[in-house]
Amino acid sequence: MEEKKYLYLIVFSTFILGIIGSYLSKNFDLRLIFPKLYVDYSAEINIDNQISINEKYHDYLQTEKYRRLFRKWHVPITVDEELNRPYIKIESVYGDYESYVKDWKGVIHGEFKSQAALDVLRKFAKNNEAGIVNPNYYKKGEYLLFVDYKVFPPFERDSKLVHLNFKLADYHVPYKNVEIKIKDNKNLILKIFPHVPNFSVKKEQNSYIIQGNAPANSLVEVEMLLKPFNIEGFPRNIKNIKKITESVNKNLFLVQKINKTLQNLFLFIVILFPFFFVAYYIKFGSEKEFTVPEFLSFIPNKKRKPYLVNLVFNGDSFDGDENAFYSTLLDLQKKGKIKIETNGDISIKVLDKNVEDTYEKMVIAYLLKNSVDLSGEKVFFPSLIKSKIDEYIASRNVYGLKALKSELDSVLHYENPSISQQFVESRGKNLITVIGFLFFIITLVLAGFSFKSGWIVYSVVDIYPLFILSLTLSAQILVVAITPTQFLGRWRKDFYKEKLEWEAFKNFLSDLAMIKKYKPEDISIWKEWLIYGTALGVADKVEKAMESFNIEIPEIKDEYKIRTHFYSTYSSLNSGIAKLTASSSSSGSGGGFGAGGGFGGGGAGGG
Repeated sequence: MEEKKYLYLIVFSTFILGIIGSYLSKNFDLRLIFPKLYVDYSAEINIDNQISINEKYHDYLQTEKYRRLFRKWHVPITVDEELNRPYIKIESVYGDYESYVKDWKGVIHGEFKSQAALDVLRKFAKNNEAGIVNPNYYKKGEYLLFVDYKVFPPFERDSKLVHLNFKLADYHVPYKNVEIKIKDNKNLILKIFPHVPNFSVKKEQNSYIIQGNAPANSLVEVEMLLKPFNIEGFPRNIKNIKKITESVNKNLFLVQKINKTLQNLFLFIVILFPFFFVAYYIKFGSEKEFTVPEFLSFIPNKKRKPYLVNLVFNGDSFDGDENAFYSTLLDLQKKGKIKIETNGDISIKVLDKNVEDTYEKMVIAYLLKNSVDLSGEKVFFPSLIKSKIDEYIASRNVYGLKALKSELDSVLHYENPSISQQFVESRGKNLITVIGFLFFIITLVLAGFSFKSGWIVYSVVDIYPLFILSLTLSAQILVVAITPTQFLGRWRKDFYKEKLEWEAFKNFLSDLAMIKKYKPEDISIWKEWLIYGTALGVADKVEKAMESFNIEIPEIKDEYKIRTHFYSTYSSLNSGIAKLTASSSSSGSGGGFGAGGGFGGGGAGGG
């Protein structure tokens, strides 16, 4: 019945979520939806006595507010000047628009067709920047930029090895695709340590090819150990280069390995989650079978108070709703404890405040607290609550509104775990709630590592796929967690049979043809049906049935007016609180070892 529907729906939903999450984690980067600019980056590094780098930027521009597309460095760049410290010399810059270089001194190099282009560069370009400029602003689209360099890097050496570390980027727009080709015609390279969040390395003849991608402001860096050879650059002598290099990279590769292992583990769990869920359901929620007809024409247990039917046998067994209150008012009137009048203004007169049940005491107490004294009698007018709400909204008294809401919630959304636990064992629901909360915290932490640039882990390891998988798993758990408590709990004794009977009775009250078949002549039975139909949330169905059979009892009008009035009152209360609350709140110059220690820095950008 209802449990089987939940089971099938959750298996299907979590399976679809798993497929979507798995695809997004591997094939689609949601971060590329938001940036104004992202690029495909490729570079060719030629390892020789004179090291050269040729870069290509394929820019994808998604705004029309940029006039410069550039490549920025954190180290000195020159055009025709030699320096006595590590620097980069620009050989050529070209692309789809006029090219320029602004060197380390702030001198602008280039041939410009208009003064406007030069004015833009003088005002906005930064030192150590090379790019293309369009003073009339770029339109959305794709653009190419090529920059060629000779590099005079710092490097380390001992008697056996040479150590180089090129930082090609660390402050940049997202690099959707990265491809770095290292040409080694003299077979000098002994070992390569890529520092790119996502990468793969392959060797082709005398070249190494590194491919991957790099989120905004993450590292794109290549560290190398080479045979001794002469380099045009700035050396320093250091002992045990191999040991130092391998030592500082060991922790990085360990983090990358852990990240990859966790990704595979989360992917495994996400894909197989529907099967895990079925096993979990069998362990904590499956019920023994009972044969109960689809429609039941009599009240299953008249000893049950209407609010308890609403709390335990309708919806979540640990969470009552407003129908508990409405049905209790009708039941209290039937017992002579209160009198409801709906001619003109709605009024509820308390005739006898002596009741034994806890919830009924709460209802009587609420009515008395908000009643007025008329000729020695306590009378509750719902319209007075509405007037008080309007008054608090006009005076911007949010605390008064919250106090009214707290009082009303106590009777409209009644919860009593001690009662519910007598009927349903909730261990399965409690456990999945705790698991869901833990994965929510994990997902928040991973979101920080995935999107917060500047964090060390963000720079060298891309946590984004793990974040997407964790988010997917959290969503799958949420689908399970929002089910009624009894779905992942187990009914005690034979209360599950009674639950099925109340469902069958609810089905009966919702079906006009079935009511017509078993239509009672006794008005008292109709009154009872209205009370329990209200508790089960189908009062409107009972009202329509009685209207079609020309059965008139005062309770019909009472229930309808009270229900609609309190709905309007509660909506005004929430709206007022929301409005009042909203209005009141209302450096890379040196070369070195390990990730981030390379010579260079900067990266692609626009402005």
